[in-house]
Amino acid sequence: MLLASVGQKCPNDRVPRKPRVQYPGAIYHLMSRGDRREDIYLDDVDRHDFLKTLAEACQKTGWKVHCEHHSGELRRETSQAKAERIVGEELRRLGWHEGDLTRRAKGDPEKMALAARLRRETALTIQQIAQRVHLGTSRSANARLHAWMQPKAGVAPRKTAEGRKMKKS
Repeated sequence: MLLASVGQKCPNDRVPRKPRVQYPGAIYHLMSRGDRREDIYLDDVDRHDFLKTLAEACQKTGWKVHCEHHSGELRRETSQAKAERIVGEELRRLGWHEGDLTRRAKGDPEKMALAARLRRETALTIQQIAQRVHLGTSRSANARLHAWMQPKAGVAPRKTAEGRKMKKS
């Protein structure tokens, strides 16, 4: 199988592939299958190698694979899309609107719980989280979030945005 970068022409192809359009909030449905619906894996070792390569790509790009069907179909959600879904869930849970993230203090406990959840469940950087949740500069947000996530001696563990107790490190 010959692979080319997006937008480049494979030596055996006549027409170059169009660049894939990506945008925040999108969930993509991916398929890999052989010609004339032939198998794409020679054996279990070959399938394992494919999944290992896919895992490496996911780690580098922040993709999340939601499921794999026996035919090789995959769904992935970008980190940005997952973050937007989480923010939406939390805003609904709190009865907030988007503007409340701007109006509330940078150290608001609910905002900090949301930021901690984004940090745990997505591949977003501190800078992206700080910008999305309105926590100020990435440097101050990093310090504030780090301090907030650390359990204090003699104090009950803080609860996450979902209402579960945080694990002690």
